[in-house]
Amino acid sequence: ILTYNCEYTTKIMNEFIINNYFRKIFVNIINKKIMYLFMLKQKNKGMKICIFPNDPLKTYYEKGEIKERYFNPKNIFKEIHVISLFDEEIDEEKVKMIAGNASFKIHTVGKVTLINKNKKKKEIIQLIKKINPDVIRSFNPLLQGWIAAKVKQELKIPLVISLHGDYDRDNRYQTKKNHNYKKYFRLQLTKIILEKYSLSNADEVIIIYNFIRNYA
Repeated sequence: ILTYNCEYTTKIMNEFIINNYFRKIFVNIINKKIMYLFMLKQKNKGMKICIFPNDPLKTYYEKGEIKERYFNPKNIFKEIHVISLFDEEIDEEKVKMIAGNASFKIHTVGKVTLINKNKKKKEIIQLIKKINPDVIRSFNPLLQGWIAAKVKQELKIPLVISLHGDYDRDNRYQTKKNHNYKKYFRLQLTKIILEKYSLSNADEVIIIYNFIRNYA
């Protein structure tokens, strides 16, 4: 079964990882529990996934960055639920290509901040409990990752976090270098409050570039 799982994972990972080196890493880091869920449900029933994107899909649409099946490589999932932590979102019809053949729903829960995150967390846990997904994916370890990790802990749903940048190098270092100490202090708080919790509670962490490894 494990051999078959690895072969199946190899087929879908091209949609996630471009570099051959990271294709090998992707096979190795996929958790056995998640692989089992893929094999159990994909063939006959399909799977549900809840996704926490970095930004509103509206932003990606306006920049022309909506890609076909980006959230659903090889049409693995039968339902894609986007959990948008923002006040405004786009009409689902305009971006539904991102979900491939799956049904597609954007759940706009309103702006989430460090101040209201605990209140919003309760609301989002109830929402995802109703959806009952097989897996959760967050595209960052910040507020999205923190809430996703809280959901994972509460509902026992596997969580994958993907890292597309090094928040120490890209954010904190540059901010300190530019003497923006107020922002630097705020970023240090997010590291302590959000990032460490998110990453330590994820079932798997996917790094898109090798330079992110030390941060992860």
